[in-house]
Amino acid sequence: MGTDTEKITLTTRIFSADRTTLQSWCRTGILFFLAIYISQIPFPKGNASVKSLSLGFVAVLWITRLILERRFTFVRTRLWWPIIIFTVITILSVIVSINVDYSLRNIKKYTFTSLFLFFAIVNNVQDLKDVKILLLAFLVTIGFFSVLGLINYLTFEPSLGTRLKFPYLRTNVNRFSKFYDIIMPINFALILITNNKTKKAFFYLILLLSFSTVLFMQTRGSYIAIFFALLAIAFIYRRKLLIFLLIIPLLVVIMMPSNMITRAQKILKFGDYLKLGGVLNKRTNAWKGAVRIIKENPVLGLGVGKSNFGTTAKKFNDLKISVDHAHNTYLQIAVELGLVGLAAFLWLFGSVFYNGFKYYFYLQRKNEKAILIFGILCGIGALFIHGLITHFYKHEAFYTLWVIVALLFALIEGDDEKSHSSHAPAFSAR
Repeated sequence: MGTDTEKITLTTRIFSADRTTLQSWCRTGILFFLAIYISQIPFPKGNASVKSLSLGFVAVLWITRLILERRFTFVRTRLWWPIIIFTVITILSVIVSINVDYSLRNIKKYTFTSLFLFFAIVNNVQDLKDVKILLLAFLVTIGFFSVLGLINYLTFEPSLGTRLKFPYLRTNVNRFSKFYDIIMPINFALILITNNKTKKAFFYLILLLSFSTVLFMQTRGSYIAIFFALLAIAFIYRRKLLIFLLIIPLLVVIMMPSNMITRAQKILKFGDYLKLGGVLNKRTNAWKGAVRIIKENPVLGLGVGKSNFGTTAKKFNDLKISVDHAHNTYLQIAVELGLVGLAAFLWLFGSVFYNGFKYYFYLQRKNEKAILIFGILCGIGALFIHGLITHFYKHEAFYTLWVIVALLFALIEGDDEKSHSSHAPAFSAR
């Protein structure tokens, strides 16, 4: 009897709530399911259903919110044309793809998902508080995986002689390191703008766990990218930390276990990089292969999809390419989408940096939104630096990048002063 009464009361409350309250509930629900999606980004393929359900709920709540508002409009943002042009070129590449089915799967998995994520976030994340909530989801996730990774490493590799791996993720450690490239600079920026001692301590803990994880992963590209990103933030906002950051490499060498020192000595033998099987030898062969493919397919490339490179590169017997990507994001984009696609890609993310820094300089430098935006730009920049020697526009880094870009533009477009905002009708004229 009591249960029936509770159901009636809940139903009555829902139907008696005014439109403003229902809209607020929808927006809260959207943030919740976006946070769930973010927390699942690093998980293996088995969690794809959770991600799909999360985005499905976001879509339903977004549509419900539009109906309640009686305004079928959406925020276009300054990235509108770069996104549209790059998307069109990506879709057109299917026409010339060497594997049409594979390219279509990539468009469904990556292109359409990135479009939905971007516009769902910029239309429903309204202020700095909302952005912080979703960034917190990233930090909780990166902290969780760092703890699991470190426990696994210290338990099964007590000698510390090998690289840290994530066996439960069933993924290459280099692939997962790019997740840290983006998030660690943002974590540092959040520390700088947080006054609450408990939250600040939590952010410091996550940064420490991330540092330890990246150290044991032993990915050279991440070392360099993250170091320079943190150095840039410290130079602008905490010059007192510059000396500490500069001596971190020395401290790491002093505190490094002997087995890791052996590995570090191999890393520092730059003369071996160009020898057969060396790290640069493998990369330069991949780069040479990419250039050959681009010359053969200069307009729209081989079609979207990373493995199209590996399939085609096998014919270059003199290069002995053993990887399925070009070991350089920019060359890889040109391989998949041609020089036209590369130009659109550079325009798209060039616009991200241009508009990000333009808005940053518009704000007062010590404004907490300005500090966070600078941290976000440094995180994106770290990933693009790492992209010079690896391919990041896929898997965890791809989804993380698009969520972070969307949060950046949510901050830009969500300013109370809407002088630079632009809106476009979704279904009907305003």
